[in-house]
Amino acid sequence: MKIAKTLITAALTASLCTVTYAEGGPDDAGLQFDFNRDGITDETDWKLLKEFAQNYKMSEGEETHFASQEFPATFNLLVDQYYGSRADYLYSTDLSGVSEYYLPSLGDSTVVKNQSPFGSCWAFAGISSVESNLLRKRHSNPDDPSAYQLDFSKQSSEIDLSELYLAYENLDPVAGGPQKSEGLLSLSDDINSHFSVGGFGGSIQSITAAWNGPVTEAQEPYEPLSGEEDGAAVYGLKNEAEDHSAPAAAHIQKYIYLDSPSVFHVDLDQKHYSYDAYDEQAVLRAKQALYQYGALMLSYGADMSMPGDNGISDYFNYVNWSQYDNSDSISMNHMVSIVGWNDNYPKENFGNDENSQPETDGAWLIKNSWGNFDLYYEKYGQTLVDALDSAKGTEDEILYNRYYSYGIPDENGHGSGYFWLSYCDHSITTISALEADDGLDGFDYDNLYQYDFSIQMSFLPTSIPAGNTETKTANIFTVANEETLSAVSVMTPQNQCTAEIEIYEVPEDFEKDPTAGKLLYSDTVSLDERGFHTIPLKQMVPLEKGSRFAVIEKIISPAGYSWLNLETILKPELQTPDNINEVTCTVVSNPGETLAYVSDGDSMVWKTPEELNQTSAGEVFEFGNAYIKAYTVNGHPAVTENTPEPVRPEIQTVGGSGIDFIVMAAAALIAAAAAYFVSRSDSERSGK
Repeated sequence: MKIAKTLITAALTASLCTVTYAEGGPDDAGLQFDFNRDGITDETDWKLLKEFAQNYKMSEGEETHFASQEFPATFNLLVDQYYGSRADYLYSTDLSGVSEYYLPSLGDSTVVKNQSPFGSCWAFAGISSVESNLLRKRHSNPDDPSAYQLDFSKQSSEIDLSELYLAYENLDPVAGGPQKSEGLLSLSDDINSHFSVGGFGGSIQSITAAWNGPVTEAQEPYEPLSGEEDGAAVYGLKNEAEDHSAPAAAHIQKYIYLDSPSVFHVDLDQKHYSYDAYDEQAVLRAKQALYQYGALMLSYGADMSMPGDNGISDYFNYVNWSQYDNSDSISMNHMVSIVGWNDNYPKENFGNDENSQPETDGAWLIKNSWGNFDLYYEKYGQTLVDALDSAKGTEDEILYNRYYSYGIPDENGHGSGYFWLSYCDHSITTISALEADDGLDGFDYDNLYQYDFSIQMSFLPTSIPAGNTETKTANIFTVANEETLSAVSVMTPQNQCTAEIEIYEVPEDFEKDPTAGKLLYSDTVSLDERGFHTIPLKQMVPLEKGSRFAVIEKIISPAGYSWLNLETILKPELQTPDNINEVTCTVVSNPGETLAYVSDGDSMVWKTPEELNQTSAGEVFEFGNAYIKAYTVNGHPAVTENTPEPVRPEIQTVGGSGIDFIVMAAAALIAAAAAYFVSRSDSERSGK
């Protein structure tokens, strides 16, 4: 089921930038990116951005560029820097009386796992969040007093979803249907390259929001297939899921990107991300999101990116299992799960001397994916115990514990797999949350219409602001059967956006104006959280088999910009062998799928993605389909209104501490259609 929150406003200052057009008129699509910071956007900016992309290298000493993967992330951060603002909202949940809160103690977090031997931490963090969100809803006991006392023994094994499947799908382009070849493709000779490239929050959203998993661990276990190749174990999908027809255990209905407590900017001169300040309000908002959604995903700079690496431990205290990185030059190499917090965790427990301690107490409880004592004991038994005992008091003690007994000691004195991360850690770059529809009691929607299968290797999907308030995008779908449209997706590239949604009937003689037909539905919604949202329609729309409909969306950010919400990747010609790290990115947009309403001189016109690729921005980017999905239920249900159905008591009070928050269930039933129809029984995506 879907949960809707009441949001309240907090006092944070918005840092906005005014952009004007160059003399001689705007770019022929009206898109804005003042790269050289001269106060105008013109052809020079796109040329400079193109040069930057061709030579992209955000860290001195890098031997290889990673433009196809890392450039979009840096571009998005620059867009935030130039046109965005930090969030100015809080959830209504009052956490002022809760100094400690732990999901493992409630059984709302799953057991620690081990990503070895691959750099698949992002998949483990993403799956951990899905599992936690499902547990949170099934248990429905967020206010149980046990949440205030850390207890690792109550970690849950009730749900176990597949990290391997998520990691594999990151580099598995669409194999059939209209969007064939869209996605990321590895050019590496490594037989296990699917699992070694890494990923971002945008990767998790792109895959799961498309109903491509998650599947269960039983379907796709994190273990080698039978046999070896060139002396290495071969990993891959089992037969039951390799055609993408394995039933999903959950459908992701929301994926949001929270502001990091670490405020930083992109320093193009020094080629790194530079720390600016600490945002205490962002810590509170993250706590509220954890209370609402369950485990959060967090990206930060670890002293090692994989289990057993020889990390640099100047800022990690292996006695207290705590990290505080106070570097002003930020690097991010690892993704983990936030599963709790402790406001009173002593600042003295961080660092290895008093000069490397944060300014305040307080820490996140972090669930890592580097295993723990219990996992290694299953493999080595008493031999492991003897080895750890023999290493005590020697220079090998930390080394052995880091690998075989990682983490805060549990109730038995063994490494739990968890550690403490200071609220003030400079390297925290992204925090994300998600919400899932649990397949255990049946899904809200039967069918999903979509075109956007590209994998966004970034902190969030790329969008570009326009210098007007009228730019909007449209997807046109063809109905597969008799269905009812019940919801659409909205992608908000900034905090606190407004989305104007219109749904039109598309006539047979349709050419290029998706508003030419009958208006079937319209609404305006305000969305405080940045990211991917499923928006139930207030009135469901019956659809007939073979008919077509258009979903049109205009997104306005607080600064007054509208946004070009299309799949946006680095132009293929700029993805050269010396900058792609053996990974190419492709988007596929066919005639009749997507249109964008953009500036063309003194007027606004509808253009195809292919026409947008001919603009100045098209010298840097290639545009694909709109970030718009449509959800339908089968048939024409008698009830055509989406009626909220409470799934928890309306007022929640946590442990008598005055934590009240209003919970409302979003509507059930959802329906609709598309030129590319997706259902669980459809294996067209794999070409089978």
